[in-house]
Amino acid sequence: MKNHVLYLFLSAVVLSSFICQESFAQSQTPFLPKQVDTSHNFGISLIDDFANLNNLEDPMIAQWLKSQDSLAEAYFLNNDLLQDYLVRFEKFENRLNGAISMVEMNEEGNYFYLQYDDSSGTQKLYFKENLSAEEVELFDAANHNEITYLKPSFDGKKIAIGFRSDQNFSSTVRVLDVKNKKFYREEIIKINPSSSDMRNLV
Repeated sequence: MKNHVLYLFLSAVVLSSFICQESFAQSQTPFLPKQVDTSHNFGISLIDDFANLNNLEDPMIAQWLKSQDSLAEAYFLNNDLLQDYLVRFEKFENRLNGAISMVEMNEEGNYFYLQYDDSSGTQKLYFKENLSAEEVELFDAANHNEITYLKPSFDGKKIAIGFRSDQNFSSTVRVLDVKNKKFYREEIIKINPSSSDMRNLV
């Protein structure tokens, strides 16, 4: 019974909102006189109550369109529901533009992952100590080849990163110091990231 009453209450709120919006639109809508025109095509009569809208060079029509545009902008700028949707759409757009891939987690529960930066068109490596922690940018691959492999150490202090080499089916692997965000000088070349040799690299 409570659910039924709640449903009726919400329905009444939604209905009143629509009525208020319609009343607002009717009270603010700029007036445009009718100019009825009837055309006959293939035995069918078509009645156009506002044929004057076809004449966009008419100053009165131009002013009417401008007023309608201003009214629409004012309505949507003050529409809280639309603003909420815009915020949600922006989040979805950012999610698409910043696609996450190659998520790796070590024994300490640290997260390492790549995120595509749509503004620069490059991959970036991020680190999170845990799911609720702030993300930290470790590396921007703007001046490097595509990243093909990630493997963090068990304590999260280092991470092996494989870069696609110019030779087919091989990569160059370098180890990054997570704290200092700097690579060690040593690197491994001509290695297949999918091979068993990569499992215990760090």
